[in-house]
Amino acid sequence: MPSTKNELLSPWQLFVIVQSLIQNNSDQNNNTVRKVLQRDLQGHYCQNLSKLQLVFLLPCINYLSFLVKDNSLTSSFPNKFRDSNTSDGKYDDLDKKFISILDTDFALRKAGNDAAAHLQRHNAERYVIQLLQHYPEESQSVLKFLFAQSEEIWNNICQFDNGDKCWQVMCVSFRNDFSTWNKFIERLQIVKIFEDDKVRVTFFKNFNVNSTFQQLVTTSPEQLFNFFAFVQKQCIM
Repeated sequence: MPSTKNELLSPWQLFVIVQSLIQNNSDQNNNTVRKVLQRDLQGHYCQNLSKLQLVFLLPCINYLSFLVKDNSLTSSFPNKFRDSNTSDGKYDDLDKKFISILDTDFALRKAGNDAAAHLQRHNAERYVIQLLQHYPEESQSVLKFLFAQSEEIWNNICQFDNGDKCWQVMCVSFRNDFSTWNKFIERLQIVKIFEDDKVRVTFFKNFNVNSTFQQLVTTSPEQLFNFFAFVQKQCIM
């Protein structure tokens, strides 16, 4: 294993390699790929990575689960992510990077034929949605991409915390733009997310209890009127 961080491929470089392997349907039994991934991923796990860097690495960790029988990096990922810092400087086109990570992880899920690997994996959408509340400028385009996905993807997101993080990200992104709220809530209804009572109650109660949102809708009589009109339209609230 390399002894210094400089000898490792960066988290984003590792992701780009795995993305290319998946796009080209490369041999999952490639021994060289397995060794490089194991070496660099284990090397990074010894570093103080940010949450963003860990999300860059997540498709790589999931890919490694197809190459090795027991991928210990998978079991330790949730705690590693929880304990890491959010801030990680500036990245160009970060919204496109998030979408690439999601798209690659979705493709890996479809391509995988090993049931055990599916049990070991972590779905990227759960972790991306947690990060988006810290990246308001990037959140809307990533949400738009996610809203085009299947019911399965949204089940993964909302069942993780009953839709609470999802609402927070939407609040950061949509603020008091109720036409946008309406459009995306309709999409969530189409994929039947609100049929789960826990998700529905947790999601919609935030409109009444979240102090940031309350400040947004009470900035003027017009905003308050728009909010009341929005509430009346949401018959499932």
